[in-house]
Amino acid sequence: MRQKPPIFPEDVLIATFHQVGKNNEAIRIPNDQRLAKIFNDAATQFGGVFRRFAWNPLYKHSTLLSDALQHIDLGGAIVRENAPTPKMYFTIAARTISEYGQGKLNKLSKRDRDAVSKIARRISDAFDQPSKSAEADREGRRRQSAKGSPSLV
Repeated sequence: MRQKPPIFPEDVLIATFHQVGKNNEAIRIPNDQRLAKIFNDAATQFGGVFRRFAWNPLYKHSTLLSDALQHIDLGGAIVRENAPTPKMYFTIAARTISEYGQGKLNKLSKRDRDAVSKIARRISDAFDQPSKSAEADREGRRRQSAKGSPSLV
C-alpha cells in the first residue's frame, strides 16, 4: 500500500496564508505572540496538522512556528518587512495566494482544510485592520525616510 507523503509545517502555513490572502492580499501580519496564540489555539482545538504548532506554556512561544515562518520567508511564500520596527511584520506573497498555495491546501484532508479556513478567518479578523501600533510604526518609518537619517521615534 502506498503511503501518503508527509505534510510539513511549512505546507500548513502556506495553505493557511493562501486562505488569508485570498480574502485580503494586502494584509500585514505581525510575527508576535498574537499569531503564536492563534496557532496554539488551533493545536489544542483542531489537532491534526496543527498539533505540532503548540507553544511552550512557560514562554508562550512556538519554536516550530518561528522556524516554519523562517523557512517560508526564505522560500518566498511570505515577504518580511525590512524596516526597523519594534515588531516584525510580513505580507503574503502573490505566489502563495495563487495556484502554489492552492496546491498546498488541496494536499490536506477535508477536516484539515476546514480547520485551515477557520484559522485563516481568525488571522484575518485579528490583523485585517491596521492597529494603532502598526500605523505608528509606518509613521515612524515615513518620518525617518523623509529626514534621510534615522531618528528615534
